[in-house]
Amino acid sequence: MDEWVVANKDFTYNKKEVRRGQAFQLEGCRNDGRLLRHQLVTPLTEFGLSDPDESDVEDLPICGECGRHFAKEWQRDRCGRMHERTEADLQQDRLELSERVRERVETVGA
Repeated sequence: MDEWVVANKDFTYNKKEVRRGQAFQLEGCRNDGRLLRHQLVTPLTEFGLSDPDESDVEDLPICGECGRHFAKEWQRDRCGRMHERTEADLQQDRLELSERVRERVETVGA
């Protein structure tokens, strides 16, 4: 297929992590059609590029940490912020999430 697309959400593609907004090339996997049909990806042509190739993708915003290309600058910035998060930040987020879940369970059970 070799079509350039932009991910509409985070997911794993062909054993590689793909972030929302990341531009990447479909590799001819059997589920490529499903990605398009279920709108998990958007063709890069819908971002104003006619017949995009690798040189067009090189001009897109790039994350300085991981080298991924993104359709929009804010998506690149979001990726960069994710790299800055420490393990302590992630652990705190997990604790806050589990507390919110516990509160909802108590509310529903009451």
